This record gives sequence, structure tokens and C-alpha cells, in this order.
Amino acid sequence: MDDTMTADDYLTVQDLKKYLKIGHNKVYELAQRKDFPKVKFGNKYIFPRKSVDEWMEKQAIRGTLPSKLRAM
Repeated sequence: MDDTMTADDYLTVQDLKKYLKIGHNKVYELAQRKDFPKVKFGNKYIFPRKSVDEWMEKQAIRGTLPSKLRAM
């Protein structure tokens, strides 16, 4: 199995906004969380799509998903 990641495996801030259907401020709130998956390059963030999905699942199971995301 090839574990090579491509550009499609990462989300930019704009991509994450569309993916989660949330606003710009909420993306940065999530990025500030220590437990939210992200990689910071200088002053820019990228988000590994698979890790974001796994984080969302864990939060949903625990019942701790941020209220803005529960309606998805």
C-alpha cells in the first residue's frame, strides 16, 4: 500500500471552510485548539484531511464536537 500523500490530502483554510461549511473565524478557532490536527508553515496553516476526519469522529463519539459543527 502506498502511503504517499498528495496535495488533495491537505486542506487550506479556504478548503476547510468549504469542507466543514464553517466561517473563517471558526477555522481559526479550531486551529488554535491543541487537539485539532494542523501543520503550520510560517503564518499559514494546512490541515491533513484524514486527520481532520478522524478528529471529527472522535469528537462526535465523545459528544464534544463544537456546537457549530454538530449540525452538519
